[in-house]
Amino acid sequence: SSNESIFRRTYIDILKNKFEFVLICWSHPERYFIVDNNANQEKIFISVIVPARNEEKNINTLLETLKHQSYPADLFEVLILDDFSTDKTAEIVTNFQTKNIRLISLSDYIADNAINSYKKKAIEVGIESSRGELILTTDADCLVHKN
Repeated sequence: SSNESIFRRTYIDILKNKFEFVLICWSHPERYFIVDNNANQEKIFISVIVPARNEEKNINTLLETLKHQSYPADLFEVLILDDFSTDKTAEIVTNFQTKNIRLISLSDYIADNAINSYKKKAIEVGIESSRGELILTTDADCLVHKN
């Protein structure tokens, strides 16, 4: 019916607008949230999970952006889940000089060609290995803005 069609279009528009708002908030949180870096409040421990496969061209840049966050380094960890890389991804992560970055080899958990969705498994292993109260994921070819 035409009412059902209008309802569906309206519902889709609402979802689209909410999704766009979430993207805007994620990209520009300072526009929507009051951030007081001097506030004397307890901060939570955060785990950042990064599945990576053959990302030697990107991983160092991501690690640098994570290293320069304003959030205290002792309150977050970065878990790089190496997903059977055949390049120097694991070597780059291992040699990166930051205490809160940890390399986890997916090959320690499953055999190569054992499943068809390594990224999902990498996230699962990352969550199981994490210590954070809040868990975030990003891709190895992304950049994380300061703050």
